[in-house]
Amino acid sequence: MRTTPLSATLVFTLLNFLQPAVNVFLLPLYLQVLPAEEYAIYTFMNNLSSLIIIIGALRVSAAVITYYFDFSYNRQQLDAFMSTVTSFSLLAALSFFGASLLLGPFLFDWLFKDESLQFFPYGILAIGSGLLYVVFSPYLLFVKNEKRVGHFALLQVLLVALTVGLQVWLILGLRQGAFGALLAKLIAHSVLAVVILALVRKWLVLRWPSPAHWLYLRKALYFSIPLLPFLIINWLNVFGDRFFVERYFDLTTLGTYGVLMTIAGMIPMALDAVINGIRPFLFDYFSKGIPQHQSAIDQLFQLYFAVMALAISGIILVGTNIGLITNNPDYLAIIPYLPVAALLYASRAYIFLFNQQLMYSKQTALISTLSIVLLILLALAFFTLIPRFGIWGALAANGGVSAVVAVLFGVVAQRPPIAIGINGRIFWLQPSLILFTIALVSVGAYAGYYSFPQFGIYQFILTLFLLFLFLRNELLSLI
Repeated sequence: MRTTPLSATLVFTLLNFLQPAVNVFLLPLYLQVLPAEEYAIYTFMNNLSSLIIIIGALRVSAAVITYYFDFSYNRQQLDAFMSTVTSFSLLAALSFFGASLLLGPFLFDWLFKDESLQFFPYGILAIGSGLLYVVFSPYLLFVKNEKRVGHFALLQVLLVALTVGLQVWLILGLRQGAFGALLAKLIAHSVLAVVILALVRKWLVLRWPSPAHWLYLRKALYFSIPLLPFLIINWLNVFGDRFFVERYFDLTTLGTYGVLMTIAGMIPMALDAVINGIRPFLFDYFSKGIPQHQSAIDQLFQLYFAVMALAISGIILVGTNIGLITNNPDYLAIIPYLPVAALLYASRAYIFLFNQQLMYSKQTALISTLSIVLLILLALAFFTLIPRFGIWGALAANGGVSAVVAVLFGVVAQRPPIAIGINGRIFWLQPSLILFTIALVSVGAYAGYYSFPQFGIYQFILTLFLLFLFLRNELLSLI
Protein backbone atom coordinates (compact mmCIF):
# COMPACT_ATOMS: atom_id res chain seq x y z
CA MET A 1 0.00 0.00 0.00
CA ARG A 2 1.34 3.44 -0.96
CA THR A 3 2.04 5.79 1.93
CA THR A 4 0.70 9.30 1.27
CA PRO A 5 2.12 12.42 2.96
CA LEU A 6 -1.09 12.86 4.95
CA SER A 7 -1.27 9.26 6.15
CA ALA A 8 2.45 9.21 7.02
CA THR A 9 2.01 12.51 8.88
CA LEU A 10 -0.81 11.03 10.95
CA VAL A 11 1.31 7.97 11.81
CA PHE A 12 4.33 10.10 12.77
CA THR A 13 2.07 12.33 14.86
CA LEU A 14 0.66 9.38 16.78
CA LEU A 15 4.11 7.88 17.34
CA ASN A 16 5.62 11.18 18.46
CA PHE A 17 2.76 11.54 20.92
CA LEU A 18 3.17 8.10 22.48
CA GLN A 19 6.42 8.59 24.38
CA PRO A 20 5.64 11.89 26.18
CA ALA A 21 2.06 10.73 26.77
CA VAL A 22 3.20 7.86 29.03
CA ASN A 23 2.83 10.13 32.06
CA VAL A 24 -0.85 10.57 31.23
CA PHE A 25 -1.52 6.96 30.24
CA LEU A 26 -0.29 5.97 33.69
CA LEU A 27 -1.99 8.85 35.50
CA PRO A 28 -4.67 6.57 37.05
CA LEU A 29 -1.85 4.44 38.49
CA TYR A 30 0.01 7.48 39.82
CA LEU A 31 -3.08 8.99 41.42
CA GLN A 32 -4.13 5.72 43.06
CA VAL A 33 -0.68 4.78 44.43
CA LEU A 34 1.39 7.96 44.82
CA PRO A 35 0.55 10.62 47.42
CA ALA A 36 0.75 14.22 46.22
CA GLU A 37 4.26 14.66 47.65
CA GLU A 38 5.64 11.63 45.74
CA TYR A 39 3.93 12.73 42.55
CA ALA A 40 5.48 16.17 42.96
CA ILE A 41 8.96 14.62 43.11
CA TYR A 42 8.31 12.49 40.02
CA THR A 43 6.96 15.35 37.89
CA PHE A 44 9.70 17.70 39.08
CA MET A 45 12.40 15.24 38.02
CA ASN A 46 10.68 14.69 34.67
CA ASN A 47 10.86 18.44 34.11
CA LEU A 48 14.56 18.33 34.92
CA SER A 49 15.06 15.56 32.33
CA SER A 50 13.47 17.71 29.66
CA LEU A 51 15.90 20.52 30.48
CA ILE A 52 18.86 18.13 30.26
CA ILE A 53 17.69 17.10 26.79
CA ILE A 54 18.05 20.75 25.74
CA ILE A 55 21.42 21.57 27.30
CA GLY A 56 23.11 18.15 27.54
CA ALA A 57 24.80 18.39 24.11
CA LEU A 58 23.95 22.00 23.23
CA ARG A 59 20.91 20.58 21.38
CA VAL A 60 23.16 19.81 18.42
CA SER A 61 20.69 17.16 17.27
CA ALA A 62 18.31 19.96 16.22
CA ALA A 63 20.61 20.63 13.27
CA VAL A 64 19.48 17.31 11.78
CA ILE A 65 15.98 18.77 11.37
CA THR A 66 17.03 21.16 8.62
CA TYR A 67 20.57 20.24 7.47
CA TYR A 68 19.34 16.80 6.48
CA PHE A 69 17.65 18.47 3.51
CA ASP A 70 20.90 20.23 2.56
CA PHE A 71 22.85 16.96 2.42
CA SER A 72 20.14 14.47 1.43
CA TYR A 73 21.17 14.56 -2.23
CA ASN A 74 24.71 13.43 -1.37
CA ARG A 75 24.68 10.31 0.78
CA GLN A 76 28.38 10.52 1.60
CA GLN A 77 28.01 14.05 2.97
CA LEU A 78 24.86 13.07 4.85
CA ASP A 79 26.65 10.14 6.52
CA ALA A 80 29.55 12.39 7.48
CA PHE A 81 27.20 14.96 8.96
CA MET A 82 25.25 12.35 10.93
CA SER A 83 28.51 10.81 12.13
CA THR A 84 29.61 14.19 13.47
CA VAL A 85 26.34 14.96 15.24
CA THR A 86 25.96 11.46 16.73
CA SER A 87 29.55 11.25 17.99
CA PHE A 88 29.43 14.73 19.49
CA SER A 89 26.13 13.95 21.22
CA LEU A 90 27.59 10.82 22.85
CA LEU A 91 30.80 12.51 24.02
CA ALA A 92 28.96 15.59 25.28
CA ALA A 93 26.48 13.43 27.22
CA LEU A 94 29.30 11.54 28.92
CA SER A 95 31.04 14.79 29.85
CA PHE A 96 27.83 16.31 31.18
CA PHE A 97 27.14 13.24 33.30
CA GLY A 98 30.61 13.46 34.87
CA ALA A 99 30.13 17.15 35.66
CA SER A 100 26.71 16.39 37.16
CA LEU A 101 28.19 13.92 39.63
CA LEU A 102 30.50 16.66 40.92
CA LEU A 103 28.20 19.68 40.91
CA GLY A 104 24.69 18.20 41.12
CA PRO A 105 24.38 17.84 44.93
CA PHE A 106 25.43 21.46 45.50
CA LEU A 107 23.04 22.79 42.85
CA PHE A 108 20.11 20.83 44.29
CA ASP A 109 20.79 22.19 47.79
CA TRP A 110 20.89 25.72 46.39
CA LEU A 111 17.87 25.49 44.06
CA PHE A 112 15.27 23.63 46.11
CA LYS A 113 13.68 24.53 49.40
CA ASP A 114 12.23 21.10 50.19
CA GLU A 115 14.78 18.51 51.35
CA SER A 116 12.79 15.69 49.73
CA LEU A 117 14.06 16.84 46.32
CA GLN A 118 17.44 15.09 46.57
CA PHE A 119 20.11 14.71 43.91
CA PHE A 120 20.74 11.11 45.03
CA PRO A 121 18.78 9.17 43.92
CA TYR A 122 16.18 11.29 42.15
CA GLY A 123 18.33 13.88 40.40
CA ILE A 124 20.89 11.47 39.00
CA LEU A 125 18.14 9.22 37.59
CA ALA A 126 16.48 12.18 35.88
CA ILE A 127 19.77 13.47 34.46
CA GLY A 128 20.72 10.02 33.22
CA SER A 129 17.40 9.60 31.39
CA GLY A 130 17.75 12.99 29.75
CA LEU A 131 21.32 12.36 28.59
CA LEU A 132 20.43 8.97 27.12
CA TYR A 133 17.74 10.71 25.08
CA VAL A 134 20.42 13.16 23.90
CA VAL A 135 22.44 10.20 22.61
CA PHE A 136 19.74 8.55 20.51
CA SER A 137 17.71 11.62 19.40
CA PRO A 138 19.85 12.40 16.28
CA TYR A 139 19.01 8.99 14.85
CA LEU A 140 15.29 9.38 15.57
CA LEU A 141 15.26 12.72 13.73
CA PHE A 142 17.19 11.15 10.85
CA VAL A 143 14.68 8.29 10.53
CA LYS A 144 11.77 10.73 10.52
CA ASN A 145 13.34 12.85 7.79
CA GLU A 146 13.91 9.64 5.83
CA LYS A 147 10.15 9.03 6.23
CA ARG A 148 10.84 5.45 7.38
CA VAL A 149 7.54 5.07 9.20
CA GLY A 150 7.82 1.40 10.16
CA HIS A 151 11.34 1.71 11.52
CA PHE A 152 10.46 4.76 13.58
CA ALA A 153 7.32 3.04 14.86
CA LEU A 154 9.30 0.03 16.07
CA LEU A 155 11.71 2.19 18.08
CA GLN A 156 8.98 4.34 19.63
CA VAL A 157 6.80 1.37 20.56
CA LEU A 158 9.81 -0.36 22.15
CA LEU A 159 10.53 2.70 24.29
CA VAL A 160 6.93 3.16 25.37
CA ALA A 161 6.35 -0.55 26.10
CA LEU A 162 9.48 -0.76 28.25
CA THR A 163 8.65 2.42 30.15
CA VAL A 164 5.04 1.44 30.87
CA GLY A 165 5.83 -2.17 31.76
CA LEU A 166 8.70 -1.28 34.10
CA GLN A 167 6.76 1.51 35.80
CA VAL A 168 3.78 -0.72 36.48
CA TRP A 169 6.08 -3.39 37.93
CA LEU A 170 8.19 -1.02 40.05
CA ILE A 171 5.35 1.24 41.26
CA LEU A 172 2.48 -1.19 41.65
CA GLY A 173 4.36 -4.45 42.22
CA LEU A 174 7.42 -3.38 44.23
CA ARG A 175 5.93 -0.16 45.68
CA GLN A 176 8.99 1.90 44.80
CA GLY A 177 7.06 5.14 44.31
CA ALA A 178 8.75 8.06 42.56
CA PHE A 179 12.10 6.27 42.66
CA GLY A 180 10.65 3.30 40.77
CA ALA A 181 9.00 5.54 38.15
CA LEU A 182 12.29 7.35 37.47
CA LEU A 183 14.32 4.13 37.46
CA ALA A 184 11.93 2.60 34.90
CA LYS A 185 12.49 5.54 32.53
CA LEU A 186 16.25 5.26 32.93
CA ILE A 187 16.25 1.55 32.10
CA ALA A 188 13.95 2.03 29.08
CA HIS A 189 16.12 4.86 27.72
CA SER A 190 19.24 2.76 28.30
CA VAL A 191 17.86 -0.14 26.25
CA LEU A 192 16.88 2.12 23.34
CA ALA A 193 20.27 3.88 23.45
CA VAL A 194 22.08 0.53 23.20
CA VAL A 195 19.89 -0.57 20.29
CA ILE A 196 20.38 2.68 18.36
CA LEU A 197 24.12 2.89 19.01
CA ALA A 198 24.41 -0.64 17.63
CA LEU A 199 22.51 0.45 14.51
CA VAL A 200 24.68 3.54 13.95
CA ARG A 201 28.04 2.13 15.00
CA LYS A 202 29.49 3.11 11.62
CA TRP A 203 28.74 6.75 12.48
CA LEU A 204 30.58 6.71 15.82
CA VAL A 205 33.95 8.47 15.66
CA LEU A 206 35.41 8.57 19.16
CA ARG A 207 38.71 10.18 18.22
CA TRP A 208 39.94 13.65 17.40
CA PRO A 209 37.73 14.80 14.49
CA SER A 210 39.07 15.32 10.99
CA PRO A 211 38.90 18.77 9.29
CA ALA A 212 35.77 17.64 7.42
CA HIS A 213 34.07 16.64 10.68
CA TRP A 214 35.05 19.97 12.24
CA LEU A 215 33.30 21.71 9.34
CA TYR A 216 30.10 19.76 9.90
CA LEU A 217 30.30 20.30 13.65
CA ARG A 218 30.65 24.06 13.18
CA LYS A 219 27.60 24.08 10.92
CA ALA A 220 25.59 22.12 13.47
CA LEU A 221 26.69 24.26 16.43
CA TYR A 222 26.15 27.53 14.54
CA PHE A 223 22.59 26.35 14.11
CA SER A 224 21.96 24.87 17.57
CA ILE A 225 23.72 27.26 19.95
CA PRO A 226 21.72 30.36 18.95
CA LEU A 227 18.63 28.21 19.35
CA LEU A 228 19.40 27.38 23.00
CA PRO A 229 17.98 30.57 24.56
CA PHE A 230 14.66 30.01 22.80
CA LEU A 231 14.52 26.36 23.86
CA ILE A 232 15.43 27.16 27.45
CA ILE A 233 12.92 29.99 27.58
CA ASN A 234 10.26 27.75 26.08
CA TRP A 235 11.13 25.19 28.76
CA LEU A 236 10.73 27.89 31.41
CA ASN A 237 7.42 28.85 29.86
CA VAL A 238 6.24 25.25 30.20
CA PHE A 239 7.95 24.12 33.42
CA GLY A 240 9.46 27.15 35.15
CA ASP A 241 6.33 27.84 37.15
CA ARG A 242 6.92 24.61 39.12
CA PHE A 243 10.11 26.05 40.60
CA PHE A 244 8.24 29.11 41.84
CA VAL A 245 5.38 27.00 43.22
CA GLU A 246 7.95 24.83 45.05
CA ARG A 247 9.67 27.92 46.40
CA TYR A 248 6.55 29.54 47.85
CA PHE A 249 4.33 26.55 48.71
CA ASP A 250 4.65 23.00 50.04
CA LEU A 251 5.11 19.74 48.12
CA THR A 252 1.42 18.89 48.41
CA THR A 253 0.49 22.06 46.52
CA LEU A 254 3.26 21.31 44.03
CA GLY A 255 1.87 17.80 43.55
CA THR A 256 -1.63 19.19 42.94
CA TYR A 257 -0.27 21.70 40.47
CA GLY A 258 1.80 18.94 38.89
CA VAL A 259 -1.33 16.89 38.18
CA LEU A 260 -3.04 19.95 36.70
CA MET A 261 -0.14 20.69 34.36
CA THR A 262 0.41 17.02 33.52
CA ILE A 263 -3.13 16.82 32.21
CA ALA A 264 -3.13 20.26 30.57
CA GLY A 265 0.42 19.63 29.35
CA MET A 266 -0.92 16.94 27.02
CA ILE A 267 -1.95 19.78 24.72
CA PRO A 268 1.58 21.02 23.89
CA MET A 269 2.64 17.36 23.70
CA ALA A 270 0.00 16.79 21.05
CA LEU A 271 1.00 19.96 19.22
CA ASP A 272 4.66 19.02 19.31
CA ALA A 273 3.80 15.55 18.04
CA VAL A 274 1.93 17.04 15.07
CA ILE A 275 4.77 19.47 14.36
CA ASN A 276 7.26 16.61 14.39
CA GLY A 277 4.94 14.63 12.14
CA ILE A 278 4.35 17.31 9.52
CA ARG A 279 7.84 18.85 9.60
CA PRO A 280 9.52 16.51 7.06
CA PHE A 281 6.73 17.16 4.55
CA LEU A 282 6.41 20.86 5.39
CA PHE A 283 10.14 21.49 4.95
CA ASP A 284 10.10 19.43 1.78
CA TYR A 285 7.36 21.68 0.36
CA PHE A 286 9.29 24.77 1.49
CA SER A 287 12.41 23.56 -0.33
CA LYS A 288 10.46 22.86 -3.56
CA GLY A 289 8.63 26.17 -3.60
CA ILE A 290 5.77 27.46 -1.44
CA PRO A 291 3.48 28.83 -4.20
CA GLN A 292 3.49 25.51 -6.06
CA HIS A 293 2.58 23.57 -2.91
CA GLN A 294 0.37 26.06 -1.06
CA SER A 295 -2.69 23.78 -1.08
CA ALA A 296 -0.69 20.88 0.39
CA ILE A 297 0.77 23.22 3.04
CA ASP A 298 -2.74 24.43 3.90
CA GLN A 299 -3.86 20.82 4.33
CA LEU A 300 -1.06 20.20 6.84
CA PHE A 301 -1.98 23.38 8.72
CA GLN A 302 -5.64 22.37 8.82
CA LEU A 303 -4.66 19.03 10.33
CA TYR A 304 -2.51 20.85 12.89
CA PHE A 305 -5.26 23.21 14.07
CA ALA A 306 -7.82 20.40 14.14
CA VAL A 307 -5.54 18.47 16.50
CA MET A 308 -5.08 21.63 18.60
CA ALA A 309 -8.85 22.04 19.04
CA LEU A 310 -9.41 18.34 19.69
CA ALA A 311 -6.56 18.24 22.22
CA ILE A 312 -7.86 21.23 24.18
CA SER A 313 -11.41 19.90 24.23
CA GLY A 314 -10.34 16.34 25.05
CA ILE A 315 -8.10 17.43 27.91
CA ILE A 316 -10.93 19.46 29.40
CA LEU A 317 -13.17 16.38 29.17
CA VAL A 318 -10.57 14.22 30.95
CA GLY A 319 -9.59 16.80 33.57
CA THR A 320 -13.10 17.76 34.61
CA ASN A 321 -13.95 14.09 35.08
CA ILE A 322 -10.84 13.19 37.09
CA GLY A 323 -13.13 12.15 39.93
CA LEU A 324 -13.69 8.88 38.04
CA ILE A 325 -10.11 7.75 38.77
CA THR A 326 -9.35 9.28 42.18
CA ASN A 327 -11.11 10.56 45.27
CA ASN A 328 -8.01 12.26 46.71
CA PRO A 329 -9.09 15.84 47.51
CA ASP A 330 -5.59 17.15 46.71
CA TYR A 331 -6.03 15.97 43.12
CA LEU A 332 -9.74 16.86 42.77
CA ALA A 333 -8.81 20.48 43.56
CA ILE A 334 -7.50 20.92 40.01
CA ILE A 335 -10.95 20.77 38.36
CA PRO A 336 -11.85 24.52 38.46
CA TYR A 337 -8.42 25.42 37.08
CA LEU A 338 -8.42 22.92 34.22
CA PRO A 339 -10.61 24.73 31.61
CA VAL A 340 -8.58 27.93 31.92
CA ALA A 341 -5.26 26.05 31.84
CA ALA A 342 -6.29 24.19 28.67
CA LEU A 343 -7.55 27.24 26.78
CA LEU A 344 -4.38 29.20 27.56
CA TYR A 345 -2.39 26.71 25.49
CA ALA A 346 -4.02 27.89 22.24
CA SER A 347 -1.53 30.73 21.80
CA ARG A 348 1.35 28.27 22.15
CA ALA A 349 0.02 26.42 19.10
CA TYR A 350 0.81 29.46 16.99
CA ILE A 351 4.25 29.83 18.56
CA PHE A 352 5.15 26.26 17.57
CA LEU A 353 3.99 26.78 14.00
CA PHE A 354 5.63 30.15 13.38
CA ASN A 355 8.82 28.84 14.92
CA GLN A 356 9.02 26.17 12.21
CA GLN A 357 9.22 28.86 9.54
CA LEU A 358 12.15 30.50 11.30
CA MET A 359 13.79 27.13 11.93
CA TYR A 360 13.68 26.22 8.26
CA SER A 361 15.29 29.50 7.22
CA LYS A 362 17.94 28.93 9.94
CA GLN A 363 17.11 32.19 11.73
CA THR A 364 17.93 30.75 15.12
CA ALA A 365 19.69 33.91 16.28
CA LEU A 366 16.50 35.88 15.65
CA ILE A 367 14.46 33.27 17.52
CA SER A 368 16.71 33.57 20.54
CA THR A 369 16.82 37.37 20.46
CA LEU A 370 13.05 37.51 20.76
CA SER A 371 13.13 34.83 23.43
CA ILE A 372 15.55 36.72 25.66
CA VAL A 373 13.17 39.67 25.81
CA LEU A 374 10.32 37.34 26.65
CA LEU A 375 12.34 35.61 29.37
CA ILE A 376 12.40 38.91 31.25
CA LEU A 377 8.62 39.19 30.93
CA LEU A 378 8.16 35.61 32.08
CA ALA A 379 10.37 36.04 35.16
CA LEU A 380 8.60 39.25 36.12
CA ALA A 381 5.20 37.60 35.73
CA PHE A 382 6.19 34.61 37.87
CA PHE A 383 7.76 36.75 40.60
CA THR A 384 4.75 39.06 40.68
CA LEU A 385 1.78 36.74 40.31
CA ILE A 386 2.63 33.34 41.82
CA PRO A 387 3.37 34.52 45.40
CA ARG A 388 0.14 36.57 45.45
CA PHE A 389 -2.30 34.38 43.53
CA GLY A 390 -0.83 30.88 43.68
CA ILE A 391 -2.05 28.56 40.92
CA TRP A 392 -4.20 31.26 39.31
CA GLY A 393 -1.15 33.49 39.18
CA ALA A 394 0.91 30.77 37.49
CA LEU A 395 -1.79 30.29 34.85
CA ALA A 396 -2.11 34.04 34.24
CA ALA A 397 1.67 34.41 33.87
CA ASN A 398 1.93 31.54 31.40
CA GLY A 399 -1.07 32.67 29.38
CA GLY A 400 -0.05 36.31 29.15
CA VAL A 401 3.52 35.59 28.13
CA SER A 402 2.46 32.96 25.58
CA ALA A 403 0.13 35.47 23.94
CA VAL A 404 2.94 38.02 23.63
CA VAL A 405 5.28 35.37 22.22
CA ALA A 406 2.70 34.31 19.65
CA VAL A 407 2.21 37.86 18.34
CA LEU A 408 5.94 38.57 18.07
CA PHE A 409 6.78 35.30 16.39
CA GLY A 410 3.86 35.71 14.00
CA VAL A 411 5.01 39.15 12.89
CA VAL A 412 8.61 38.07 12.40
CA ALA A 413 7.85 34.76 10.71
CA GLN A 414 5.74 36.28 7.92
CA ARG A 415 8.73 37.92 6.26
CA PRO A 416 10.81 36.54 3.39
CA PRO A 417 12.30 34.05 2.73
CA ILE A 418 9.58 31.83 4.31
CA ALA A 419 6.52 34.05 4.10
CA ILE A 420 3.67 31.61 3.57
CA GLY A 421 0.25 32.56 2.36
CA ILE A 422 -2.01 32.42 5.41
CA ASN A 423 -5.50 31.10 4.86
CA GLY A 424 -7.56 33.13 7.34
CA ARG A 425 -10.30 30.52 7.56
CA ILE A 426 -7.83 27.78 8.56
CA PHE A 427 -5.50 29.92 10.67
CA TRP A 428 -7.91 32.12 12.58
CA LEU A 429 -11.63 31.66 11.96
CA GLN A 430 -12.15 27.94 12.61
CA PRO A 431 -9.89 27.68 15.70
CA SER A 432 -11.39 30.87 17.19
CA LEU A 433 -14.96 29.62 16.79
CA ILE A 434 -14.16 26.36 18.57
CA LEU A 435 -12.26 28.04 21.42
CA PHE A 436 -15.00 30.64 21.86
CA THR A 437 -17.62 27.87 22.05
CA ILE A 438 -15.65 26.05 24.76
CA ALA A 439 -15.19 29.26 26.76
CA LEU A 440 -18.89 30.13 26.43
CA VAL A 441 -20.02 26.71 27.67
CA SER A 442 -17.59 26.95 30.63
CA VAL A 443 -19.43 30.01 31.95
CA GLY A 444 -22.34 27.79 32.95
CA ALA A 445 -20.07 25.54 35.01
CA TYR A 446 -18.40 28.43 36.84
CA ALA A 447 -21.81 29.99 37.47
CA GLY A 448 -23.12 26.71 38.92
CA TYR A 449 -25.83 25.99 36.33
CA TYR A 450 -24.30 22.54 35.74
CA SER A 451 -21.34 20.62 37.10
CA PHE A 452 -17.83 20.69 35.70
CA PRO A 453 -18.02 17.02 34.61
CA GLN A 454 -21.19 17.86 32.66
CA PHE A 455 -19.47 20.89 31.12
CA GLY A 456 -16.61 18.66 30.00
CA ILE A 457 -19.02 16.39 28.14
CA TYR A 458 -21.06 19.25 26.59
CA GLN A 459 -18.07 21.13 25.20
CA PHE A 460 -16.47 17.96 23.81
CA ILE A 461 -19.64 17.05 21.87
CA LEU A 462 -19.86 20.59 20.46
CA THR A 463 -16.19 20.53 19.48
CA LEU A 464 -16.60 17.25 17.62
CA PHE A 465 -19.61 18.67 15.81
CA LEU A 466 -17.74 21.82 14.75
CA LEU A 467 -14.70 19.85 13.62
CA PHE A 468 -16.87 17.58 11.51
CA LEU A 469 -18.59 20.64 10.06
CA PHE A 470 -15.27 22.27 9.15
CA LEU A 471 -13.44 19.12 7.98
CA ARG A 472 -16.13 16.90 6.52
CA ASN A 473 -14.66 17.00 3.00
CA GLU A 474 -11.12 16.24 4.24
CA LEU A 475 -12.37 13.37 6.40
CA LEU A 476 -14.26 11.80 3.52
CA SER A 477 -11.20 12.19 1.29
CA LEU A 478 -8.94 10.57 3.90
CA ILE A 479 -11.34 7.64 4.36
